[in-house]
Amino acid sequence: MRTILFALLVSVLTISCGDPVPGPEPVAREVVSALGAKSARSNLKPIYERLSSGTKAALKARADELRRTTGNPELKDWDVLGPNELAFGDRVSKVSLLEESDTTAKVELTMLPFIPGAKGADAQNSKSVILSLVKEEGQWRVDLPLTAPSD
Repeated sequence: MRTILFALLVSVLTISCGDPVPGPEPVAREVVSALGAKSARSNLKPIYERLSSGTKAALKARADELRRTTGNPELKDWDVLGPNELAFGDRVSKVSLLEESDTTAKVELTMLPFIPGAKGADAQNSKSVILSLVKEEGQWRVDLPLTAPSD
């Protein structure tokens, strides 16, 4: 009987805790890797969900402008998110947490370009970027350095 109660208690605690919230490093890696991979537009919606509200607002402003000028009402906000936001490599080779507080973090990501026939990491061709992340609704979100289009 005790075994059954213990198993039930463990099951309830496991279910109530849910999935652990990923830290700033894996979130930053996911976003930058997806942008570097130059994925299809349809694959960017999950990445869009990993962005801060400020970044989403800037992307919405860009998309609104494009919808207005092109007459394409089907254009989604994440359709204007592209590899050019961080176009300096196609694979993340290193992620370093520089700072973290309860609500903000800074992560340095080093990327390498794809070089056919290359073996190992080519440090001379690597480039790094420091990204800011903010915690919104209990989740880490990448705050891309975007600006809304000027009028």
